[in-house]
Amino acid sequence: SQPISVDLTPPKVELLTTQHNVRLGGVELALFRQSSDTVESGVQVDKYFFPATTGYFADHDIALAFFAVPQDLTAEARPRVIARDAAGNERLVDLPCLIKPRRFAERTLAIGDDFLARKVPELEQANGLPLASDLVQGYVFINKDLRQSNEARIRQLSAHSTPEPLWDGAFHRQSNAAALSSFADRRTYTHDGEVIDRETHLGYDLASLKLAPVEATQNGIVVYAGNLGIYGNAVILDHGLGIFSLYGHLSTIGVQQGEHLKREQTLGQTGETGLAGGDHLHFSIMLYGVHVDPVEWWDPH
Repeated sequence: SQPISVDLTPPKVELLTTQHNVRLGGVELALFRQSSDTVESGVQVDKYFFPATTGYFADHDIALAFFAVPQDLTAEARPRVIARDAAGNERLVDLPCLIKPRRFAERTLAIGDDFLARKVPELEQANGLPLASDLVQGYVFINKDLRQSNEARIRQLSAHSTPEPLWDGAFHRQSNAAALSSFADRRTYTHDGEVIDRETHLGYDLASLKLAPVEATQNGIVVYAGNLGIYGNAVILDHGLGIFSLYGHLSTIGVQQGEHLKREQTLGQTGETGLAGGDHLHFSIMLYGVHVDPVEWWDPH
């Protein structure tokens, strides 16, 4: 004989936040009290799961979870708190949430032969890809398949975060830089007048002077510094509670993995590595690897 225990009762969840208002592509914060038998909890938004953090409050049963309504969803998404116990029982609680719809910019980019001849072989060599016999096909593979692989790598690098906020105040926007694109632009790529690809640009392109110093947006820990496919030389910082920032297309990297940075500390220089047509900074804010609108984090309100 073998003694066993049978648990058919899911954990308890008590919402502590009431109405949540979030724009498509934006972030909100949920607070809830969970029973002590909970082993995993967070907010589920369609296919996306955002883990909760405990231990921030004196009451260890209170969990907090930043959650996003990512730009590829709609205002019909329904965020829900989910809590699981060791037996796999789940409790689902709908979050009162008003999601404001949003229309993202649409842009058409013409890809020239000079750009293809310069960038496709460079990216193939830097990322160990087979050389394409056709530069247009090689570009489409890089722009689509390599991009997807890079995003999967980013989610992996951002899967675990410091369980407390490292930031202090509003996030810093790159100094003296003009925005060349906005968050979640819907881009159509053409060659000789024909559409060859469509992708979503997940971040801001910020440009000032060539080889400008790149500044950390907030206090954080370097979780990655090196080549990152379409982003070229890149740095990723962990700011705690699932919030990360990404700096791409750098010409030089001046920090190492594990290094602690302060707000506005220089971490490298702008450049045109990766899939960049000119010297600029690609900047992203991410929640556990899911790109969200940086404007909400730059805004001191």
